[in-house]
Amino acid sequence: DAPKRKAFPKTRALLEAKPNGKKMFKVAREALVNLGSINNTYKKIAEKNPDKFCHGFGMFQYDLQFFDAVDPDFFLERKWATFDGTVGHCVKELKDKIVRVYGKNKKSLTHDESVYVAIAYNKGSADTSKSFKQGHKDDAGVFYGEHIDEYLKLANATA
Repeated sequence: DAPKRKAFPKTRALLEAKPNGKKMFKVAREALVNLGSINNTYKKIAEKNPDKFCHGFGMFQYDLQFFDAVDPDFFLERKWATFDGTVGHCVKELKDKIVRVYGKNKKSLTHDESVYVAIAYNKGSADTSKSFKQGHKDDAGVFYGEHIDEYLKLANATA
C-alpha cells in the first residue's frame, strides 16, 4: 500500500473511486480474510487494518493494477479462483509477453529467452541486453529473473 506501492491501487479509497471499485474492494478484502484462515500473517494484517486488501490474485498472482483498465471481469467474476481461470490467464499473459519481448514470429524459446519472458511477466517488460537482475527483488536481494533462472536449471536437471 501507499507510500511503498507504486501501482494502482495505492489505497482503498483509490480502488473504491473506480467503477465497481466498492465491489472489487469487497472481493479483495474477502480474499485477504480467507488467506488469514490458512496463514497467520495475513490474519494479523486483516485484523489490524480494515482497509487492507489483496493485490495479487490466483495461483500466478495477477496484480490488481489491471482491474481498472484491462480486465475487471477477471477479478470481479473471481476467474482467478479456479485452476482453469488462473492457468488460462497465465498462458495468455505469457504469450503476450513473448510477442512483446521477441516479436510475433517466435515459436520456441531457449533457456535465457524463457527467463526474459518470465521477467516480462513479472514486471511488464524485460531488457534482453541486461542480466537476469530484473523484476521483483526479494528481501535477500535476489531478483525474480535470478530465481527463474535457478528454477529452470533445476527443472531441466531433473527432467
